[in-house]
Amino acid sequence: MAATIKATCPHCGDVSLAPDEVLLELLVPSARHQGHDRYWFTCPDCSREVRKPADERIVQLLRSGGVPVRELRPHPERMPAVASPLTRDHLLAFHEQLRDDDWLAGLCDTDPH
Repeated sequence: MAATIKATCPHCGDVSLAPDEVLLELLVPSARHQGHDRYWFTCPDCSREVRKPADERIVQLLRSGGVPVRELRPHPERMPAVASPLTRDHLLAFHEQLRDDDWLAGLCDTDPH
């Protein structure tokens, strides 16, 4: 006998779903800085897509109920840049830039490419 997953649609309230009507998305450890685990489903009453965060307890419940799992990998463009630590000299240089009335215009004139 298949498990019944109880969930809440923000528009319709409580709904009952089969495990294959829910998807559990788990971030791989290297992607944890980009968000959190979540589950989602299409509401059987209003057909809206519902996405909700999933803490460890919810992850365990959904997994034990047979909900399919998809691993989410980080987007390379969202990976944190490796940079040297911010120093006092960096802060002083930034402070000096802010004292110039044209500092914002200088930022806007910079070509990012």
